[in-house]
Amino acid sequence: RNVPYRYLQVSSKHKFIAMSSTIQTILTITLGIYLCKKIGTIGIAWAALIPNIIVRAGSKVIFVLSAS
Repeated sequence: RNVPYRYLQVSSKHKFIAMSSTIQTILTITLGIYLCKKIGTIGIAWAALIPNIIVRAGSKVIFVLSAS
């Protein structure tokens, strides 16, 4: 994993990690079903990518805000 994620683990922000993982899973499944119906197999790839980017960006924002 990336540095912001490791920082959140070390700084005891487990609740954020658990919540973001849950949100990412729900988004992946929901988007996977929707995009698979709309654009086929490529939709499943997009459904895995989009929530991953959102969660990683969120962890970086938390990292920057808590580091300052």
